[in-house]
Amino acid sequence: SDCSQSGLASSIGSAMPLSDVYEKEFVTCTQAATANMEKMRKMPPGSEKENLGAETTKALDAASEVVEQMTLQAGSSSGEARTQLSAQTREYKAAITKLRGELRAVTKSHLSQDAARAELLTSSTKAHSAEAETQKARLLQTTERMQRSTDTLRNACKTAIETEAVGASIMGDLEMQRATLESARSRLSSANLGLAKSKKLLKGMSKRAMANKVLMIAIIAALIGMIVLIIWLQFFYSPSPPSSPSPSPPLPPPPLPPL
Repeated sequence: SDCSQSGLASSIGSAMPLSDVYEKEFVTCTQAATANMEKMRKMPPGSEKENLGAETTKALDAASEVVEQMTLQAGSSSGEARTQLSAQTREYKAAITKLRGELRAVTKSHLSQDAARAELLTSSTKAHSAEAETQKARLLQTTERMQRSTDTLRNACKTAIETEAVGASIMGDLEMQRATLESARSRLSSANLGLAKSKKLLKGMSKRAMANKVLMIAIIAALIGMIVLIIWLQFFYSPSPPSSPSPSPPLPPPPLPPL
């Protein structure tokens, strides 16, 4: 339809987000339908009124297509965005249903010129004016809510993009830190192997040093003992002369034989 094509062309030219495109298309189509119905209320029956009714039907059909596209987008979204889009689609469907009812009421009215004039005169009554003001206020409220929702979605998209950039930066830093840690781990493994070899070598050297120390202590102790023995033999030891054997007592004389 004309309203959807113009909305798409302007959205493509300005590179608007898809949700903003749908909202702009919906507002354009519903405003066109409302304006056409206001004209139809003031027009007498005839082909011009029928053509205007057909254009209004096309505008409402285009608005329904926009709501269906928003429903698909809400189904593919998640979180707060999905909730907001679902609420908008329900509100838009209710608005389209109301506008279709008004269009049927306008289309089915087969009034003569006098009746059209009377309707034109009565349209300026307070009741119709109040209803028009009420509809206008509702449309303004809907537009404000859509604008707030658009701003919220735009801020959410901006925050998501910034968060994604920060996350990518953090991932890059973590990747660099991981490479640094792996390099440090490799160097530590090499250092541990060198320390193990050094420890084994130090243990062997310690054992040999202990054995050399014990041997040296033994040699020093033996030398000290020999020196002490030599000093003792030199200054304190005097050998005694060998003693002669004592004379044995004389033997008694042999006994005399008996007489």
